[in-house]
Amino acid sequence: MRRKLAMIADGRLDGRRLHDLVALQEEAVKRATDAPALTPLVADDAEYELGDWLDDRRVRGPGDSPRRWSPPASTSSG
Repeated sequence: MRRKLAMIADGRLDGRRLHDLVALQEEAVKRATDAPALTPLVADDAEYELGDWLDDRRVRGPGDSPRRWSPPASTSSG
């Protein structure tokens, strides 16, 4: 959040785009609130469909990130 606020303060984020993003977020929240509950099978199908859509557009997942997180090395004193 602090980084996003810094981008706004530095002028790196156009105010019009910020308004558009906020409106988009509000619409998404409204749709999610009004959406019917999905059965597990329908939810699974939707996840696969979304995954295929992302793959078609070569959108990389968090597991493919070059800056992959790894836990710190454990240091044992024994």
